[in-house]
Amino acid sequence: MLSAGGDISPVENTSTCGLYTYSYMPQSGVEHPCIDTGIANAVSGKMLLNKKIRFHTSLYTDGHTLTEASQQALQQMKEALKAHPNAYVALIGHTSGYADAGHYVPLDGWSSFWQSLGGERTLTQEEAANEVNGRIKDIYDVLTGNEGINPSKIYTENRLARDPVSTEATGAGRALNERVDILLLD
Repeated sequence: MLSAGGDISPVENTSTCGLYTYSYMPQSGVEHPCIDTGIANAVSGKMLLNKKIRFHTSLYTDGHTLTEASQQALQQMKEALKAHPNAYVALIGHTSGYADAGHYVPLDGWSSFWQSLGGERTLTQEEAANEVNGRIKDIYDVLTGNEGINPSKIYTENRLARDPVSTEATGAGRALNERVDILLLD
């Protein structure tokens, strides 16, 4: 695996991060700090809002290798890119929940029970962010290297565990949450 690098400290919420926030909650007043992916964004999230989504899928890895289904999805994305050569690519990384000392709040027996369901994950936020950044970087390297996509056409964002698509109570559910969404926007 290639090291993702980058610092997970929050950066100012500028036009170069927060595609999901701009898209779905612009007036909510909720601001999540952006996590540096270690990849400079030449494209702003705000600019991509006016683009039409031509292709969207989630990519999964088996260790540091794309699964067979994800490799096929990436091939489909390449075909869509041929049909839309001026399109932009967004890589949005996600992880399953993480646990650090401040994550658990001992309220009562039930809250402790529910919080302990995801007990297999003991990553800190920093470790989880680095894991997501690694997956984003691996896919970014495939796109810019093997596929020859211009880096100025790629937007990256690390969402950590903010957008789960499945339960955190099972290993299978957590595996579905550990993904990189890839979008082709034109």
